[in-house]
Amino acid sequence: MVLWWRLFYGTLGSRWCVALLRFLIFVADRVKPGAALAVLETRIGESWPRHVPGWVNIHMSALFWKLRRRSIPQDRRRPNSLRRESRPLRIGCFGAFSGALGFPVSLFEGFPTEHALFIYDMQYQGQLAPALEGLAQQYRPVNLETATVYSDAVRAAADGINADDLDLLLIIRRKMAAYDVLDRVTTPCIAFVCTGSDIHHHPNVDFNFYCQPEADFFPVGNDLFCGFTRRPVPGRVVYPSHLCYDPRDLDLTSISPRWEERRPLIVFHGSLYKLASEPFLDCLFGLMAELGDVEFAFMGKHWGDALRRVHESACRWGVGERVHYEGAFSAMRDAEGRITDPGWHRLVELLRSARLAPDPWPIGGASTRFEAYVLGAPTVHMGVRTDAASWGQPQPALLEVPNLLVPEGTTHSVDGYRALSVRCLRDGSFANKLAQLQRQRALDACVPSEYWQMILRGLDTWEEDRCA
Repeated sequence: MVLWWRLFYGTLGSRWCVALLRFLIFVADRVKPGAALAVLETRIGESWPRHVPGWVNIHMSALFWKLRRRSIPQDRRRPNSLRRESRPLRIGCFGAFSGALGFPVSLFEGFPTEHALFIYDMQYQGQLAPALEGLAQQYRPVNLETATVYSDAVRAAADGINADDLDLLLIIRRKMAAYDVLDRVTTPCIAFVCTGSDIHHHPNVDFNFYCQPEADFFPVGNDLFCGFTRRPVPGRVVYPSHLCYDPRDLDLTSISPRWEERRPLIVFHGSLYKLASEPFLDCLFGLMAELGDVEFAFMGKHWGDALRRVHESACRWGVGERVHYEGAFSAMRDAEGRITDPGWHRLVELLRSARLAPDPWPIGGASTRFEAYVLGAPTVHMGVRTDAASWGQPQPALLEVPNLLVPEGTTHSVDGYRALSVRCLRDGSFANKLAQLQRQRALDACVPSEYWQMILRGLDTWEEDRCA
């Protein structure tokens, strides 16, 4: 089986295979433009063979990016070394910061004063993050979303980056617009800051800060190891990293309510498709069917049939009257950097009252766990295995966030998950201890200085590797 995976992915990544698929798509487009690629992405997709939204097969992701971009113009050459000399490092950040998780104002406020910061803020859903303007030596708004002439806007964005003579450009965006800008950027070192489990496939990206390993795709040294082929993904350099989580105006100095002050309430918040996982709901509602005094409240945007699936599962287990949908919430900041959405404040109240904030599986959360940690709601997490026995094999969870791991609240089995959840709801001593450990983990995960030191270490490693 291992040899089959190696042959299959090796064939997919070959130039002749990509060229053949491009030709077939070109022919099909003559009949119905865009239909062939749409069928491939729908029927196969980047999550093949697991077909679970959120899990990414790096081999398939690379293939689809090659198919989406018919050609990659390379009309400018990049320097092959940094020009450090005695000047401060010039570090640029390119992303849509009005909607980017993990890049709050506090992170940029903590940028090392001995270096120079440049921010390239992409418009996202009509919004920018003007609160960042006073924190950088150069703040450049970038509108590729509603530009009158897209190609001119791309060229202007790249020219602005090149004019700033950066040493390091951090890309926090994987959409096509970022690829188009990267075609023209001449910065000597370009790194992608992963906010998920996929990497950047543009040839100008030198390495990836990889913060969310997956089942069958995880860092080994600076390689991205594949459990299917049992060897590294060719040509991909990753540095294990973490995000700096946004406290979102939560008081990090206040004392969270203890278990005794909380009520038998379970709270979930985030993407409802993560909640609407049948194995997870069966575990959760099966537990509630045995513990008759436990309530469940959940919040998140209503997409597709996720809400219906949750309610149907609750009714099937006979707990429908104790399951409450509290609506959507938004954690986006306004122009002044504040979160004013009433739904957010309702969520904070619920988490401060809950005895359990379970992390779902197979796809769990990151910022949602962080927020539960901060507010003292004990969280049970289904961990991801990376040992040799797990390679290419099914397991309950698919994503991991290493800097939020707390062993005392982590398990690798459904029975273990259920047992830990019951202890959080019934054992006050255990719940208080777990909440304390998780809160400390959250406080460590939102320190800006630690984040920037990680970035600088990555740049040093890249330089050392090039010299070697």
